[in-house]
Amino acid sequence: MKSAFFGFKNHSFFKNSILVIDRMGLIGEPLSLKLSKEFFVVFVSRKNVGLDMEKPNLIHVPFSKKFPEIPDSKYSHIIFIDEERQDLEFLPRIISKARSVNSDFIFAQGLSEEGEYTIDEILRLCHSAKVVIFGDIFDKELILKKENFKSVINKFIYQAQKLGRIQVLGEGLREAYPIHLTDVVNGLIDIVFKIHKSHSLFYIFPKHPPTELSLAHMIQKANPEITIDFVRHDPRLGKVFYPSNGLNLLGEKYLLAQKIRSIDIKKKVRVRDENLHEDAKRLKKFPFLIIWVLIFLLLSPFVFTLFFSSFGLSTLYYAKRELDKGNFIHAKSSFHLSQAFFYLGQQTSSILSLQAKIMGRENNLKRLLQDLDLGYKVSQGLYQAFNSEIYFSKILTGKSENPRNDFTIGENYLKSSIVTLNKMKAEGKIPAAILQNLEIINPLVKLLFNTSDVMPNILGMKGPKTYLILFQNNMELRPGGGIIDFYGLLKFNLGKITEFTMHDAYDADKQLRGHVEPPFAIRRYLLQQHWYMRDSNFNVDFVKSALSSSNFLFVETGQKADGVIAVDMSFVKSILRAIGPVYVADYKDTIDENNFYMRTQFHTAKNFFPGSVQQKDFLRALNEAIITKITKEKVPYLLVAQAVSDALLQKHLLFAFKDNFQNIFTVNGWSSSLWEERENSEEIVNDFVGINEANLGINKANYYISRQVSQKVTIGNNGNIAEELTINYRNESKAWPGGEYKNYLRIILPKNISLLRIAINGNNQNVVDAVTDPLLYEAKNFKIPQGLEVEKTQEDDKDIFGFLVKIPAGKIISITLEYALPGNVFGLNTFSYDLRFFKQPGVDSVPYSLAFTYPDYFNYVKNSNKTSEAKGKILYSEKIIGDKNLILNFTKNK
Repeated sequence: MKSAFFGFKNHSFFKNSILVIDRMGLIGEPLSLKLSKEFFVVFVSRKNVGLDMEKPNLIHVPFSKKFPEIPDSKYSHIIFIDEERQDLEFLPRIISKARSVNSDFIFAQGLSEEGEYTIDEILRLCHSAKVVIFGDIFDKELILKKENFKSVINKFIYQAQKLGRIQVLGEGLREAYPIHLTDVVNGLIDIVFKIHKSHSLFYIFPKHPPTELSLAHMIQKANPEITIDFVRHDPRLGKVFYPSNGLNLLGEKYLLAQKIRSIDIKKKVRVRDENLHEDAKRLKKFPFLIIWVLIFLLLSPFVFTLFFSSFGLSTLYYAKRELDKGNFIHAKSSFHLSQAFFYLGQQTSSILSLQAKIMGRENNLKRLLQDLDLGYKVSQGLYQAFNSEIYFSKILTGKSENPRNDFTIGENYLKSSIVTLNKMKAEGKIPAAILQNLEIINPLVKLLFNTSDVMPNILGMKGPKTYLILFQNNMELRPGGGIIDFYGLLKFNLGKITEFTMHDAYDADKQLRGHVEPPFAIRRYLLQQHWYMRDSNFNVDFVKSALSSSNFLFVETGQKADGVIAVDMSFVKSILRAIGPVYVADYKDTIDENNFYMRTQFHTAKNFFPGSVQQKDFLRALNEAIITKITKEKVPYLLVAQAVSDALLQKHLLFAFKDNFQNIFTVNGWSSSLWEERENSEEIVNDFVGINEANLGINKANYYISRQVSQKVTIGNNGNIAEELTINYRNESKAWPGGEYKNYLRIILPKNISLLRIAINGNNQNVVDAVTDPLLYEAKNFKIPQGLEVEKTQEDDKDIFGFLVKIPAGKIISITLEYALPGNVFGLNTFSYDLRFFKQPGVDSVPYSLAFTYPDYFNYVKNSNKTSEAKGKILYSEKIIGDKNLILNFTKNK
């Protein structure tokens, strides 16, 4: 390399020289080397490696002072690179130098979390300047020499090479901006040659940046031996920012995975063609026996790859069958063994792949290699799920010596498992038999993943927690799920269940001192002047009902609760369906899903009175028998997980918390809240239908009640929207514990609808305002108004209409409401009808049908929903088991 000024002024390329200033030299060195092939280059940098005496067109000037000494010359281009944003103070002087010699000025800097860019200032000082913003540079040399390089891509590759694992912060959803060094160099050269004359701001990073988790998976794909761990705490607060309106030099698609594969993430077997040629010559001289040995060695990668892949697949399916049977230990060891077989298959396949490449047959192996990768990831994901269960079980049972650390490990295993399997499911790569199992427990998996960040708080890792468990009897329906016959207290500390007790709700209600005014319907139709815990779940929004229940718990017993968990009889029945019959020793009775309700009624109703020890003891004994069978015997855990998943979806299992993480449960539909996130727009007709019932007949009639719902929506030629909602009830009971269904029915509809009529069994009712003041309806001279009393309330932008309907035993009653929605679609070119059906907790399923009629000046744009169309009418029917959204799109005829 030439010294700073040696021979500079006499150089023949003096007039065409380019000045490159880069303190670190990471970009400047390869850029200068490449430019020096065509131009004379002056390179100012602290870095001086790689520039040797054989480069006559290149001069290196040491960046040794606070402001480097730049040779006084005329430059066609001045390129100033500031990788770590520490040389911005030099900008005015360098720009002044560029203007004085009429040079093209190019300034390049890295992405910033703080958003400190000087683009406006640069363009003000030099109107013709080009500004380049590049992403996180990676290259083999940078990785090996810069362990602490401030970028995610370099940290990941360094960890992969040195540790064999990658640590992803948080959920891994933060965006990354990796860019290979050669692409930065090539982009700058394009600008030097004025390929993009009309732009001033340029980006050199992926236009569609991957998440950090996706980036980790790309590296893992290059070397499947690498594992991915999650570190829950992400200390980074800032968000990557860059100014808008720039031109991305990489275009729409950047082949990042290909760039990563070009790096030596693992030591690869390398065979040179010339060596193979020499070996082929020597073969003729080898004895016959050695030739056969070599043939075996050539064939062995193929044989062993097939052997290991076959054993991996068969072991994987064996593990699945053992899991279905409830053989937890065998299933776990089999998943681990399957992972090991697939891993060995991958190792032998790397040699086989090399052989195929030499013979030009690599495409023939593509499917086999994909299947190996698929098998390894599936078995790895399932094995990680089992590992997480081990740590969580230790914590919950109090066997963990370090609960916080074990929870973090278990959480990382669980997250990694869910992320791996979800990614493969989205790509359609999971075998059908295993996919079926994953689909049926998807609601539970979603719950575990979406609450992973708040789960330590829920389980008492940050302090003891107490939860109120509501056991709701949905055979006597209440708005929140069912009358609260009894309740439990569940206590956690450091993840361990420290206490679980069950109590009769009537015992707590006896301790209430003073008066709590009940809702109108309870006082007037249930004839109950005080409000108690057993009826506290009377709000149509469970979150608000749960708040009432926890308040009653405190007022009646002095016990505070950090949250409320509700289950009903349908949930218990589904658990019994999963685990099979249980023997309740104290009562010498066997309970299964078919006799559960009747045997429970028998043991609790014989000589029953509210608050009796008999009711409480039987239910406690049944609960203990169920828990014992699940924890001590071999049960099909997959079916238990499915039962929990179904309960989440069908609202037989509900959650409500006082902490701010309640939003997670509300948004995901695990709290039966009226809150909704739907967009309000002139081009969207948001419709809402909720049917909420309360059994005020002091019986268990809901065991015998079935219902059907039909809805007719008609858009008139004038664009107005009219609706008709019909509910058909059938009461199949004959006597107690059934009987007449005294139903306080509330219909939840969009705000500001116009109620046109209510009909019962086809007879239009005289609708009058309900008398809700007890001073009036409890007066001796009170006369019940002639007509149907309707209580109208508003909640969460919904209109709620409540009235009493009686369905006698053995009878069918039909209720019809006709109403008009606000708004008009006549003047719209396109619009969407967005219906949300809000299912009540405690109701098993609702057969539902919709008939949607629209004028002929609109066209229905059919999507993936299960609708049919005939003569200007859209038909839809489904048995609804949870909240349901249905969207119909329309465009106007031209």
